[in-house]
Amino acid sequence: MKHRNGDLRSALLAWWRELEIHTADARIGHTPRDWPQELCHHLLDHLSPGCRRICLSS
Repeated sequence: MKHRNGDLRSALLAWWRELEIHTADARIGHTPRDWPQELCHHLLDHLSPGCRRICLSS
């Protein structure tokens, strides 16, 4: 299976991201506050490849 330029693993990670983000957006299930630490690390790595320092604020 191919997902964009990736493989099955990249497709599964994309599915995981979409599931977690959109169920939180739709307010069905849990909120971003409930996301597992592994997902948060993955999202930061995915959204900012090669970035060594990220400053988040709310």
